[in-house]
Amino acid sequence: MWLPELVQRGPVRLPVLPRDVAAAVTVSAAIRGVWAVALAVLAVTIPGVVDYLVGRGYYADAALAAGILLSMIAALLVLMRWPSRESLATYLIVGTLSVWAFQFLLLSNHPEFQGTANFLLNRPAFALVLVGSATSRPLNVVKWGVIGFVLGEAVTVLVDLQLGLPITTGLGPAIAIVIYCATFLVIYRIQQVHAERVPEFDRVQADNLRYEAARTVEQRAAAAIHDTLLNDLALVIHGPEELSDHTRDRMRDDVAWLSNGQWMAPPAQSGSQESDDAMFRNQLMAIASDFQWRGLGVEVTGNPESVLALSPDAATAALGAVRACLENVVKHSGSASAELILDRDDELVTIMVVDSGRGFDPGSVGEDRLGLRSSVRLRVESQGGAVRVWSSPGSGTSVVISLPVSLGAAPTEAGDRRF
Repeated sequence: MWLPELVQRGPVRLPVLPRDVAAAVTVSAAIRGVWAVALAVLAVTIPGVVDYLVGRGYYADAALAAGILLSMIAALLVLMRWPSRESLATYLIVGTLSVWAFQFLLLSNHPEFQGTANFLLNRPAFALVLVGSATSRPLNVVKWGVIGFVLGEAVTVLVDLQLGLPITTGLGPAIAIVIYCATFLVIYRIQQVHAERVPEFDRVQADNLRYEAARTVEQRAAAAIHDTLLNDLALVIHGPEELSDHTRDRMRDDVAWLSNGQWMAPPAQSGSQESDDAMFRNQLMAIASDFQWRGLGVEVTGNPESVLALSPDAATAALGAVRACLENVVKHSGSASAELILDRDDELVTIMVVDSGRGFDPGSVGEDRLGLRSSVRLRVESQGGAVRVWSSPGSGTSVVISLPVSLGAAPTEAGDRRF
């Protein structure tokens, strides 16, 4: 049997990260280090420049200089929190204006600072070089750093020309760009060297397959036990003193289903979308009928003419998720009816389970509750789908299950009828 091949005895060893992922992690860590240095440079400059100006009696200039540096810090914090091309451009724009305003403020009132306080004048331009990047490509990081260096140097020259002072750019930004570019060019070269050395892909792939297979087994087992054994036990405990023949038969079927391993078997394929769709709808109606025996009125609506075109795996996931949702309606909603709404467009099949019961707060569901997590979300997400839950106390619950249609499915036709 193929099942023992999926689950290895002993602890499951996590596979190493793919090379491109590991490289991206390295570059991202270096970028965050660069941002931290830039933030530290700007933060340390504020007390330094304030102390320098206040000590000479320039109180108003000290306040303005601190405000300029704080605006640059704010733009850097936005970049660190939400890295993107837009936040990078914003930091460069704000930083360039800050470099100009900072140097123009100090040199217009105190031209002697050009010779005695270059270490303060160049701090914003130094931080402008350390712009980083929103991507994990080393050469892209270098590109943005060079842009920051050029802007900082251009603004320094512009201020000197505006004030008729000798052009003095200072060594701080130049040293920063050399170290900055050298760091990321070395990372880029290391990545190239690693790419030239072929790792043991077979072993890495085998590890990945074993890990994913073991995780799949665990998820399927948790969902299967929740949908059968746990639900049957809850019915025995909280149900009537005498079970109906229908309930007994269903419980026997659940035990047989768990015992023979059918829950692990891949779904059968009929070979045509129409027959697969008919089988799916029949199984869905069987689930609705089963819950009607248990006292829950289930109305199925949607477009009966459109082939839903779910793959066998996706159809199995959808049926299990719908059963789990209806089980939650029976257990928790207090409602005597529910509605299943089926819809499909060219990309997604959508199944909505709606009840008008007591509702709940989705954010308060504990990690130990397996219903929504294992029986619904994991099932659907494992097939590339998504689950959304709308509910609040006293307002009922709506669960929307979206699954991709199978490749090559015919476009759907609009319509909304009951069947």
